[in-house]
Amino acid sequence: MFSTLIKSKLVFFNLHLQIERSYRLECENLSEKLMSFYA
Repeated sequence: MFSTLIKSKLVFFNLHLQIERSYRLECENLSEKLMSFYA
């Protein structure tokens, strides 16, 4: 019971990290495009 709880927490945490990383990459790409557009 306890181990499954930990596993689900880890899975959720990993998912959150992946989402955050891809979101940050997307923002960086967007800002680069804007910079090159306005430069």
